[in-house]
Amino acid sequence: MPQRPTVILAALAALLVSAVAPAGATLFQWTGNNHWYDAIACGSPVTWDDALAQAATTSYLGVTGKLATFDSPEENDAVYARFGPAIAPELWEDPRGVGPYIGFHRAANTQDWQWHDGTPYWTNWYPGEPNDSASYGGWTVFVNHTVLTAVGPGAWGDMDASETWWYSSSYVLEYEAPGSPVPEPSSLSLLAACVVAGGVLRFRKRRK
Repeated sequence: MPQRPTVILAALAALLVSAVAPAGATLFQWTGNNHWYDAIACGSPVTWDDALAQAATTSYLGVTGKLATFDSPEENDAVYARFGPAIAPELWEDPRGVGPYIGFHRAANTQDWQWHDGTPYWTNWYPGEPNDSASYGGWTVFVNHTVLTAVGPGAWGDMDASETWWYSSSYVLEYEAPGSPVPEPSSLSLLAACVVAGGVLRFRKRRK
């Protein structure tokens, strides 16, 4: 029996959607602020500065992306719930280790931690963090130590720029863009969004 035109059209539509869908397609909208979030798995280590710069090259619904910043514990927890190791293991170095970068950092030779976009200061450090040298710039990642402590999911750990063995290979994007969940065909060109720092950081050691 010949295929009906509607069946053929549906198949073509599915192919078109798959052709324009962004890499990863992990977008979700948090109802607490109507912002959109995505998480990018680079496959190889990148620096926090690279993640910050690459985030700014993406767009969704006409809004430029940024390395995610959180105004509240509720926002932090909502993002972690979507991108934590149980849900998105591809973003994590191992089940109890380093997760994606977020937008909290400090300049070298200071202990002045801050959100890169001026979001009001607050923290969610894992006990004992931050614990790295102030001689280098400091970066923040989600860590997954909840099997070792009663601390809730979504706690943070720090690293400094000298710790190449602990660089993350993923990061969280944020778009301050309320609206339709249908991606724009030209948005989120993320296949090119993960430029490996120096192109050679492809190894891992245990954290100190």
